[in-house]
This record gives sequence, structure tokens and C-alpha cells, in this order.
Amino acid sequence: MLSTADVGRVIEDDYGRTPTRISLIMSGHNDSYRVETDEATYAFRVYGEGKSWIRGVADLRFELDLLSHLGDRGAPVSTPVARRNGDVLGTRTAPTGDRHYALFTWCPGLPIDADELTLPQAARLGAALASIHVAADDFDSEYARYHLDEQTLIQRSLRLMSPSLRQADAGDARFITETAARISERLRDFQPGAHGWGIIHGDPQTLNCHFTEHGEIAFFDFDHCGFGWRGYDLAYCLRHTGSPGDPHGEDIRAAAVDGYESVRPMSPAEHGMLETLGRAAWIREGTAGGNGLAPAKLARLLRDPYGPWE
Repeated sequence: MLSTADVGRVIEDDYGRTPTRISLIMSGHNDSYRVETDEATYAFRVYGEGKSWIRGVADLRFELDLLSHLGDRGAPVSTPVARRNGDVLGTRTAPTGDRHYALFTWCPGLPIDADELTLPQAARLGAALASIHVAADDFDSEYARYHLDEQTLIQRSLRLMSPSLRQADAGDARFITETAARISERLRDFQPGAHGWGIIHGDPQTLNCHFTEHGEIAFFDFDHCGFGWRGYDLAYCLRHTGSPGDPHGEDIRAAAVDGYESVRPMSPAEHGMLETLGRAAWIREGTAGGNGLAPAKLARLLRDPYGPWE
């Protein structure tokens, strides 16, 4: 992990900006820092190694090119900042190997837990997500990126989970594998219609977007972006909004879907798959890059994909 002093030197040398304050805000798959200058605030990311969805530098360049494209199209996203040499991706040699990094514009506001969304916020969330999907439709890149398809979401996740499932309660393990099989069957037959498959955020939880007090919203952290079902992104946002039958939760989900469709109407097939796609997201979350959910917790969330985390 880079010290804040090291980050400060990179910001001055590579970007020609003088930090007044630097703080580490998250360490995990990536190390993320908040960088404040007299002119603006930025997010500085040092990309981590060993992530199954990142195969090399080409994946990072796909993400950064996508964000630049989305910003040019007016989509509400954090965008990369060019270094002095014009490149948006930097590399620093460390004892453990090369570490890649990028600087991003800061999204004003604060994250909101999904179970605390108001109806207007849910509608804006849906509309913002749809605007990203629409703006991404004409994105073209020389770099490749992975697909969040049935093989990635379900089959690969089950392989990674198999050691923990063998140690789990037999009933939970059976429920998870049987549910995954039903999801796989539905995904293989899923025909979403025009623009229902394309570039997606991949991890659009409400903690990966900021809301301002004036109702503005912007998304960041496209580390999981790739090609997938657009409904997957929407279904991912709807998790933790309240169990089925909870009137407020039902209203929040309806507001998010209405907001989304105000920008990009969905096909009937997409509407019918939202809950299944939400369960597919939980199957993938069951692995979480090797640090996944306990089978008992995953089984509970699969039974109630909109329910509370705890």
C-alpha cells in the first residue's frame, strides 16, 4: 500500500497538482484515496492484484476509456484525469511488482444505504443507471473485457463456492445448488430484447454512487464493469430495499424501475427477470473474490433477495 506521502508525490509529479490533504478511504481489491487540492477534490486509485475479473492492463484501459466516453456523453460518472503525458493510467514499480493507478474526478455528495432510499432518490438512481447504459451503447474499444453471463455469474461462482458448500448445512447447500440450477436455466433462455445486453457497471450498489443534498447522483468504481444484461445492474441496485410484501420496499423498487424506464424502456422479458437477476447477483456475491458469504447467509438472501443484509 502506498503511503499518503507517496501518493502526494505521484499527484505532484504525474498530474501537476499540489495536494493539501490526502486520506486513505478504502483498502481492499483496490486502495482508494481522497485527494484534496486548492482547486478540486479527486479520488486516487491504486489497482490491486489477483482479481479474477481483471486479466491485465487491457482490462484497466477498457474501464478508463469507457469512463472517458461516458463523461463525454454527459453520463453521471466519475471520470479519469490525464497525467502530464496525456495518459490516464500510470504505473509504479514496487517490490511486489508493478502497481497501476489512476486519478478520478470526485463525485460530490455521500452514499446512501439501499434501505434508506427515498422515492425521489430511487427514481433518480434508476434514471442515472439507464443513462449510463444508453451512453455506453456506442462505446467501442480496442481492449477486451469479460462477460457477466450465465457461466460467470453462476457456473464459475458455484465452482469457487464448492469447498464451503461441502462444509455447509446439507439443507442450505442443497437449496443453493438447486436455486442456482433454476437461475441458470432461466438465464440460458433469457432474450432481453434490443439493448438489453451491453456494457454494464457490474457493481452498482448504492455505496458506489453519491447523492447530493440537491438530488444529484453520480456513479463511480467501475472496477467490475463488463458486458452483461442491463437488467442485472438494475436488479443489483434493488437489493436490500425491503422484503417482498413490504409496502415501502415495493414502492422504492417501483420508483427505481420507473426512473430507469424514463430513460430506457425495458422489454417485458426484462421486467420478468429482475428478481432472478437479483438472485444471480447474490450467487456471484457468494464468492466475493474468494471471501464470500457463509452458505447459511447466502441461502437466506436467495430466499429473500430484497431483504436486509443482517
